[in-house]
Amino acid sequence: MHDPKMLEQRFRAKGLNPTDFEFYIKAFRYGMPPHAGWGPRPREARHDPP
Repeated sequence: MHDPKMLEQRFRAKGLNPTDFEFYIKAFRYGMPPHAGWGPRPREARHDPP
């Protein structure tokens, strides 16, 4: 999830106060990539050298 409004909605849905997580949500307002630029790839799973 990379949309700050959706993130706030999810906090509320879980019964959490979004203002307690403002430091985290703030990073998403500045343009967080959709999956933070990380994802498993087959090469890493097999431990092949680059």
